[in-house]
Amino acid sequence: MEVDIEKSPLVLVEFPGYYRSEDRMLESFGGKKTLAATFSDPSLRLEMRLRPEDLFSQSIYGERISGSRRLILRVSTTKDGEIKKCRILGLPCALYEFRSLADFQYLPIGENSAGEIVNVQEKLLNPDDLSQITSLEEFNAIDVPFIANPTAFSRFDKPLNWHFKEELTPSVNSSRVKRVTNTYRKRRMHGTVYLSAGSNRLPSIPVALLNRHILPGKEAILHQRLTELFDERPVFTTNALLANFPRDRFAHRQLRHGLVQRHAFYCLGGPFGRTWVRFGYNPTSNQDARKYQVLDFRCHEVMSSNLVKDTRRRSRPLHPRSSEDLVIPLNHYTFTEDELPAKGQSFYQLLDIRLNRVQQLIETSPLVPYSVKSGWYTSKTLEMMRSIMHVSVRKLLSSAPPKVEEVSNEKEDSSDYETVAEFPD
Repeated sequence: MEVDIEKSPLVLVEFPGYYRSEDRMLESFGGKKTLAATFSDPSLRLEMRLRPEDLFSQSIYGERISGSRRLILRVSTTKDGEIKKCRILGLPCALYEFRSLADFQYLPIGENSAGEIVNVQEKLLNPDDLSQITSLEEFNAIDVPFIANPTAFSRFDKPLNWHFKEELTPSVNSSRVKRVTNTYRKRRMHGTVYLSAGSNRLPSIPVALLNRHILPGKEAILHQRLTELFDERPVFTTNALLANFPRDRFAHRQLRHGLVQRHAFYCLGGPFGRTWVRFGYNPTSNQDARKYQVLDFRCHEVMSSNLVKDTRRRSRPLHPRSSEDLVIPLNHYTFTEDELPAKGQSFYQLLDIRLNRVQQLIETSPLVPYSVKSGWYTSKTLEMMRSIMHVSVRKLLSSAPPKVEEVSNEKEDSSDYETVAEFPD
């Protein structure tokens, strides 16, 4: 059976309610011109105002669905509900559905002289005696209710399923977060006692949790060795400490997982930043600690030189694969005139800078009161030390023949490499 269908383009709008007057229904959409402009632009939503005459009425929006498989029929029925006549009008080219919730509707209200609640919208839009106003002062003196509604009360058109759970990223004001940067994960403590630059407290004992565990025989020997090292030298950088245990896989693993935390606390910044300091030893009040101070040395000549290895190979593996990986190179924590620094930016303790002129400055320079910025020396003295180190690097670069090291083309897993100095975190 063939059925004739009108080919004129049709748009189907599912009106979210019942209407008595077609004109009032069209007025809620803004009129025929507004409907035609909306239909011509597929990116627009169909806006409907529940109370078109009310300026404070919040709109609801219909979503456009293209290519809907629906059929528009015109059906005539009798009073008994029986179908009398049915005619196919056509297939809609677009469909508008109102599936979202309406925003909160707010009616501006106030009290009159009798104390009754009344609608003050007319007073807001058409205040009295505007024709008699002659100046701006008189206009500002008009008694008008102060009502300022937001453009939209609700942020979303559809309800959301919200699951209340603990905050994954701690807020800046949280008591367990002491810094603003790197708050994407909780610090792995391993029983470490951290000390910020400028702090007045002096840690004297390790975390109580560490003392509850009795060390077995092999760890007890390592514990005794660390006691001897910190008695001889109360301040160590991480690399300088690990260098005392070459090719000792057990020692390197234990130092990373809580053994050194029984002997020292970790300084986060300041002249003694990135160092382990023996419990009870205060380098900020003891002038003899000046040689343990850390110097930040940045050398761009090293980065541009082809005498150093590729940047991907300058760091040590977090999980060593061979005994050779357990040997900390000398230039990772010591500066000498015969070898280039391992990185373009390195941190050296002053006693590990093995240059005669620098050691003379350490011994002969006048001491100043300790400061968080430059420690026991003036900033000028520290710059002189860096200048001497720069001269040594340039001299080594000019005298050494160029040497280009081959870099493997094999794909390396960057997660297997991490600087040794980062393990306390």
